[in-house]
Amino acid sequence: MECREIDRWALAVDRAASYGPIRAKCLVRAMALQRLLSVRGIRGSEVQIGVRWRDGRFAAHAWVVYRGEVVSDQEWHVKTFQEITRLHEKNTV
Repeated sequence: MECREIDRWALAVDRAASYGPIRAKCLVRAMALQRLLSVRGIRGSEVQIGVRWRDGRFAAHAWVVYRGEVVSDQEWHVKTFQEITRLHEKNTV
């Protein structure tokens, strides 16, 4: 049940960011999802931030991981980035 709930919240954040009045980028989406999960009692998620250099271009990306599973993105996509940091959720809600 918890995994389906997380998937629903991830989809909701993605849709709001894609179709809402503000087109949020990946870091804002990841932080929003982490906060939503925390407020709903789903603790222990991490926002991971990674970078890559490909075809002469630098890129950075952020995604959410819960219990070792990528929940806000595709696994194949985040594996193209070198993780540089993790943001653990705060214990206060």
